[in-house]
Amino acid sequence: MVADGTILRLHRFLVDAYEPRKGEQGGARLHLLHNVTDQTIDRFSVTDEKAHDSTEFDMGPWLKDRLVLFDQAYFKYRRFALIDENDGYFVSRLKSNVNPEITGELREWRGDAIPLEGEKIHDVVDDLYRQYIDVEVEAEFQRREYAGTHSWDTKTFRVVGVRNEDADDYHLYIMYLP
Repeated sequence: MVADGTILRLHRFLVDAYEPRKGEQGGARLHLLHNVTDQTIDRFSVTDEKAHDSTEFDMGPWLKDRLVLFDQAYFKYRRFALIDENDGYFVSRLKSNVNPEITGELREWRGDAIPLEGEKIHDVVDDLYRQYIDVEVEAEFQRREYAGTHSWDTKTFRVVGVRNEDADDYHLYIMYLP
């Protein structure tokens, strides 16, 4: 499953029905959940362009045994935890403005490798030269309000990084996979 959205520019006569985010030209946002295996659209909706992509992604038992690929617009630790709680799986790029703590390394390195456990991921990636990073991270997030209170929770996820030699950095992906 791939979740994504795109903006469609509309004629100015439709500005009242589809309020623009900026400027005078109205826009509609098309939200899709594409089943890559069956090559079908499982879900879709059309909103004004101000609606964020992630607001149209519903959680639930339909996620069981499904892998969902997200772009960074859908990035939320709470969403990722709910996917796991519904027995689903996901992969998403790790946002540069989040910095979860590394709780374990899933690959051993020979030689004089820098230990990563206990470090924040974005604090150490600039010091690394290995081709891959494969670690577990712990992320803290806020649960939905219940009885007037927001509780905090933590969840362990896997982060895999692939070194991009041209840019001298890593492409980091957060995931929950079987």
